[in-house]
Amino acid sequence: MEIIIIAVLTAGLFTFLGVLGFMFFQKGSTNYQEYPLEHYKDIYDEDFQRPESMTMEGRNDLQEKREQLERLQEEYVQRLASIAGMDINEARDEFLEEIKSQMDKEMSIWQSKFVENTKNEANILAMNIVADAIQRTDSEVSNEFTLSTVHLANDSVKGNIIGKEGRNIQFFEKTTGCELIIDETPNVVIISGYNSIRRHIAQKTLEKLLAHNKIHPGAIQEAYQLSLVEVENEIMKVGQSAVDELGIYEFPEGLVRLIGRLGFRTSYGQNVLKHSLEMAKLARIIAMDMNKYFGTKTNYVDVDICIKGALLHDIGKAVDEITIPRKNHITLGEKICNDFALDYRIKKCVTAQNISSNFGDNLVIEAAIVAVADKISASRIGARKQESAEYYQRLAKFEEITESVYGVNKSFVVKGGKELWVFFDTSKVNPAKLTEAVSIIANRLRDEAKVVGQLKIIGKWEGEVVEYLG
Repeated sequence: MEIIIIAVLTAGLFTFLGVLGFMFFQKGSTNYQEYPLEHYKDIYDEDFQRPESMTMEGRNDLQEKREQLERLQEEYVQRLASIAGMDINEARDEFLEEIKSQMDKEMSIWQSKFVENTKNEANILAMNIVADAIQRTDSEVSNEFTLSTVHLANDSVKGNIIGKEGRNIQFFEKTTGCELIIDETPNVVIISGYNSIRRHIAQKTLEKLLAHNKIHPGAIQEAYQLSLVEVENEIMKVGQSAVDELGIYEFPEGLVRLIGRLGFRTSYGQNVLKHSLEMAKLARIIAMDMNKYFGTKTNYVDVDICIKGALLHDIGKAVDEITIPRKNHITLGEKICNDFALDYRIKKCVTAQNISSNFGDNLVIEAAIVAVADKISASRIGARKQESAEYYQRLAKFEEITESVYGVNKSFVVKGGKELWVFFDTSKVNPAKLTEAVSIIANRLRDEAKVVGQLKIIGKWEGEVVEYLG
């Protein structure tokens, strides 16, 4: 009832002001007939008639509104008296200015309420969209660590793996960059290495050697080369499976291969490809719901860009471990986007990986949605392990610093981060300089890296030079 009364009052007030305005506009006209104000008041008396069945509360409320209208009427009578000396144009301008001022105030109040209500409704819708996306996306929490297990037919094979004076195991570890852990555990050999692709290649190499029952340096090298080719093919299949799952068919082979490498890369203990696939599915649902509730023909979210941007948001991590000198994955991801001439919005998804950076003048709604999906995926219980991520980053830093030293061919962190193997280029570093080169590495690590505990640095040429740091 109150809403009806207010609506009638508002409509009546604007009509009343219009009547007064009409009087002003017609003043001085030869056809002008002036009526007393009581004549116009009577019009409103008729408008406010109500059935006898109206409640007492309703009648009182209505009477209050009538009195309010009468006060307004009296106010405007006084205003008319004050401007009686004006000419018709001045009176018209005064009246219009008054109406405009009143309308501006009411419009400002209405606009503020509208904006506030819209924000509240948008927040509720946004929460519903995100909650719905989480519920509709299958979650597979997968923490991957630094060990792989190879099962043996019997324990007697362990001796062949080690070889005479440890020759086979040393060559295997030097070739693959992974450590073999052979202990009393029956019928099991453990491969240790923080780099997932290295560890996978080492596992396939060892499995080939065991299958052919031939283990010596020549066989190890041959099995390793075959495993490299097989893993590259496997990477391509993994990448192709990922884009097929999302319905992406136009990515070039090189980009698909990089996506496949994400399947062998972890971040904070979380498989990067599984994380990216989950993000792509979340982003698709969020984008579709955004279009459903907020989209128009000319203003909408590109669902396809959201899917691709989510899948590729961490693409730089496919190569950050093999790029010399090493760079952060965002810089590498931006370069990959440029190399493959990807849409600028996909590039934004790669370079703007936090929600706050997606707002302002450079807003790309698809990138903002991808950032939200990233937060959701990473925040699932058990999805990430902060401590393991920092540990892997520290080990990678050891190798990065070491490989920047002149004469170093390659380096591997093994023994759970307790040893650093350094292989020198024999054409650049002679045996007499080996001790000096290892000392340079030790000093660099001491100054530039966070070394926890004792790190044993082993320089490998034809002989070995051992230096202890810590």
